[in-house]
Amino acid sequence: MNTIRNNNGNPYEHADFGRVVTAMVTPFNVDGSLNLSESANLAQFLVRNGSEGLVVAGTTGESSTLTPDEQIDLIETVYNAVDVPILAGTGSNNTQEACELTKEVAQKGIADGVLVVSPYYNRPPQFGIIDYFEKVSEVAGDLPMVMYDIPTRTGRAVETDTISHLASNLSNLIGVKLASGDIGQTASLHRSHPELQLYSGDDSLNLDHAEQGSVGAISVISHWAGTLMIEMYDALAGGQDDRAECIRSMLAGSCNYSSSNEAPNPLPAKAMMRLIGINVGYGRSPMVLSQKQEEDLEAFAKSILSTNLFRGIALPVL
Repeated sequence: MNTIRNNNGNPYEHADFGRVVTAMVTPFNVDGSLNLSESANLAQFLVRNGSEGLVVAGTTGESSTLTPDEQIDLIETVYNAVDVPILAGTGSNNTQEACELTKEVAQKGIADGVLVVSPYYNRPPQFGIIDYFEKVSEVAGDLPMVMYDIPTRTGRAVETDTISHLASNLSNLIGVKLASGDIGQTASLHRSHPELQLYSGDDSLNLDHAEQGSVGAISVISHWAGTLMIEMYDALAGGQDDRAECIRSMLAGSCNYSSSNEAPNPLPAKAMMRLIGINVGYGRSPMVLSQKQEEDLEAFAKSILSTNLFRGIALPVL
């Protein structure tokens, strides 16, 4: 298996990509084109502020609106900009497309692993989900693969038995990002497959997942709360459960802000980054808001940053 790069001195031996892995937004220019220079700047900002690993071109990165060429350019830019582990989002609703993108990432050597979302929109049966992951795994070769289950976006949950079957049969499947809201599934998988690196995919449940055996979180709020999240995991590892619970409460506002029906992820994270001073631009259609909605979102972001929780953010070098 490929050697995964330095993960910022992460003390968790069983977390190859780190405990706090930020699912990066994708910066766009005013005309909607990909902003690669700001992508590198954002990646470096995140690493300075607690991210031990990064996901590039995932759901938060608006991967479904990127062309394959844009995804490769984005992944390669971020990989060259930082020295923490990079998970490249290569999943699709089209098995062939997922395989082609995964194969290109593996051949170019521009990521330390791939994050593969289960096929969305099609709502395949569990057998189809197994077939999809088997085909992607084959072209990935020895590149580590992390499965991603998020039923609210894909329309079909990956059942625990399906994950267990794949974990038992795919040698390069090393982890699962769990965003179904089912904490019991985390506990079950941790018992049956302790070798799997389980990641929380829902920031409001990060601590709950950790208490049931997850190694960390693939997070959105870590765009601005990464340092606090590291403190939470440090506290939990040190037996300071009350401190960990306190930090969870401190982050509740950020979790509420990060996604809603009116302003779904990644639009709040993009508003927050613009407010901090990183020119990530806006969402690519159809992920757009009215001017009034953008103003309301910015006001919410200001209310979060005005607390003393985030005064230690290492601002970007402009």
